[in-house]
Amino acid sequence: MRKQIENSRKTEETTVGNRCPHCGAQTTQPAGTRDIVIDILGCLLLLAVLVPLAYFGSCWLNQQLQAHASHFLWHEPLDYWNLR
Repeated sequence: MRKQIENSRKTEETTVGNRCPHCGAQTTQPAGTRDIVIDILGCLLLLAVLVPLAYFGSCWLNQQLQAHASHFLWHEPLDYWNLR
């Protein structure tokens, strides 16, 4: 009877390490170094694409806003200025 109690304690301890202490859900194993390297490379590739895209998009948007804003401004034609 004593062996059964000791065995049940050991199995409880090993399963507790794989379960959440709050809800009891089974947790995943920690990521290996290969997974971490792949994640870092993926993030760097994403940044390498998004940073230039955001920069050129911002430049294009500013250019479009300036082009449209110049249409709203009234400019007096140079022919009517008194240059004397």
